[in-house]
Amino acid sequence: MDSDSITRVSVLGLGTMGHGIAQTMAMAGCQVCGYDAATEARAGLHNRVQANLQQMLAVGLVEENAIAAALERITVCDSEADALTDA
Repeated sequence: MDSDSITRVSVLGLGTMGHGIAQTMAMAGCQVCGYDAATEARAGLHNRVQANLQQMLAVGLVEENAIAAALERITVCDSEADALTDA
């Protein structure tokens, strides 16, 4: 399998590393399903990713339209099973 064939990924754990992995995969064009046992990690995922991408926008590393597109590709799931469906 080559990286071009990966279109959907799951991220289990949305803390320090997990939210960055979700962000990177979404920016690469993948649909991302994320889950974390901690409700606050799930609830804050989009805000954390958006804050990171806004910092990247400020220094010219991403374009503004890429931020919205990446956020749309990230889905927060309520269970591990849901996050792993079709990954």
